[in-house]
Amino acid sequence: MRHRSSTPILHAAWTAAAMFLVRASLLANCGSATCPMDPQSLNLPLPRQFTLDFSFQYIDQDQVRIGTHKGFVGEVPSTHDEIRTVNRGIGFLANYAISDQLVLSAFVPFVSRYHEHIEEESAQLETWHFSDLGDVAVSGRYRLGTKLWTTLSVKFPTGARRPENSEAEAAEVTLAPGSGSIDVFGGFVFQTQLPVPSLSHGLLGNASVMPFFAGATYRRNGSGTESYRMGDELLVNAGLNYPLFTKLQLIAQVNADFRGKDSVGDTGEDPNHTGRTSIFVSPGLRVGLPGGIAAYWVVQIPVYQRVNGIQLTARQNLLGGIQARF
Repeated sequence: MRHRSSTPILHAAWTAAAMFLVRASLLANCGSATCPMDPQSLNLPLPRQFTLDFSFQYIDQDQVRIGTHKGFVGEVPSTHDEIRTVNRGIGFLANYAISDQLVLSAFVPFVSRYHEHIEEESAQLETWHFSDLGDVAVSGRYRLGTKLWTTLSVKFPTGARRPENSEAEAAEVTLAPGSGSIDVFGGFVFQTQLPVPSLSHGLLGNASVMPFFAGATYRRNGSGTESYRMGDELLVNAGLNYPLFTKLQLIAQVNADFRGKDSVGDTGEDPNHTGRTSIFVSPGLRVGLPGGIAAYWVVQIPVYQRVNGIQLTARQNLLGGIQARF
């Protein structure tokens, strides 16, 4: 009974800690991206239990930004003028709880991406459209105390590195599904629970428990394709899962993403158009379905964005998925 009563808190803790643990984050000036959050972790297993998550995300980066304001294509000179990047990602996440103190996870992503830019020297429009395996990550989470957890994850260079377009021209390193690098993530998260009124009726009457968390994760990126090394990142998170009804939860998170400039290695890219600071508000819903299945939907809305140089950004990020446990 102790494990089951603490499950909502464990869900919240893992949500915070795993924000970057098994996902790539915003990538470089070409605009390839994934959502910097992980509502999949609401499906954390009980001891000696598996959980699976199938997720889909959609990010259409068609908004040119300079610093904190909107710009237009080609406003800042570069080797190529970015126009648009459409990111579609499918993820498979498996969790296994060895005990109530240790959870192991593996994440396998598949990436579909469309990108277009104008080559400044030739003034020609160039496009890429490809789908392939991304970089696989494995992670572990360990309880340090009643309300404190630590996490560690490693991402491996399993993804495709240099996809080509119809003219047999390789895409920029930052567009590829795989970075070619080994990256390490680590973080801490504090979690607690608060009694709140609810529309559901249970043992506590019309009151329920609302998990709350606050945490931070740091990502150290290694050197990858053509010695390109993406800038290190820090993600600071806070959020809650409000129980509207027994099988309906309101997801609410705030995610702050701080990323340094890239080291471009042998690529000839301009590092002055890399690195950014982003703050998102992320509302969503999670619905319990029969047979231990649940579905969730999240809209991630940027409330502050500051980029170095000129970069592509999105008006919002969309994320949804199906979860199961056994």
